[in-house]
Amino acid sequence: MNTYYCFDCETQGIKEPYPVQISIIIKKVGNHEYLGEFMEYVKPIGQLSPAAIVVHGITNVKAANFPVGERILVKLSKFLREEVQPRTVYAVGHNIRFDIDTLNNFVSLHTNEEAGFETEVSIDTLRLAQKLIPKEEIGGYNLDACWYFLNKEENSLEILSATRVLHDAKMDVIMTMDVFEWLIELLPPDKRNLADIAKFCTQPEMLERMPFGKHEGMLIQDVPKSYIEWFIRQGWAEQWPDLLHTIEEQLGLKR
Repeated sequence: MNTYYCFDCETQGIKEPYPVQISIIIKKVGNHEYLGEFMEYVKPIGQLSPAAIVVHGITNVKAANFPVGERILVKLSKFLREEVQPRTVYAVGHNIRFDIDTLNNFVSLHTNEEAGFETEVSIDTLRLAQKLIPKEEIGGYNLDACWYFLNKEENSLEILSATRVLHDAKMDVIMTMDVFEWLIELLPPDKRNLADIAKFCTQPEMLERMPFGKHEGMLIQDVPKSYIEWFIRQGWAEQWPDLLHTIEEQLGLKR
């Protein structure tokens, strides 16, 4: 099976995981045609903050005319049931846990179900990039950096500059699919099926040095315990599973 669906949400903010735009595209690896597509705007709950507006360009005036969440949920459920589920179990996203949690929050808010949206098998391109691209080569793993690093076109920076003035869920999905399929090419030919990729993404690895922050580059064992404990309290384990694994195995600290 080489069919997957990729999705992304623009939200009211990091601390307000309610979607104002949802985009999902179904496609086969290596095929430029889409097998299915969902893109809807959602009326926010309350007012959008200036911080959110400058990220995605959706103003409160514009958002006031968006359909309410209950209406979009009906469409989303129908799309997942009729278009996604018959074709694939593999969900792809960049820092996918954030988008899963956003849709979970969205569904549960309108249905009173605690976990209304869960992927059967998820593949995080952020995680995949961290495992396949050395930090010293790329500098950081945000979606734009991954897209630019992996893109082989000479004018890739011009393309990126022209399309990334503001964040857009559909554009993020398209870029994530590009990144995903470029990352697949870095894997051994016999490990490029989606089942192996999903397994590869979930396998933790031991780190020797701190990968980020003010102690970046320091041996893990030499990082102050107070900083390690602070990291654990932040709840960032989903983004840095290798670091969490190393902390638990090497230092004996648990989240």
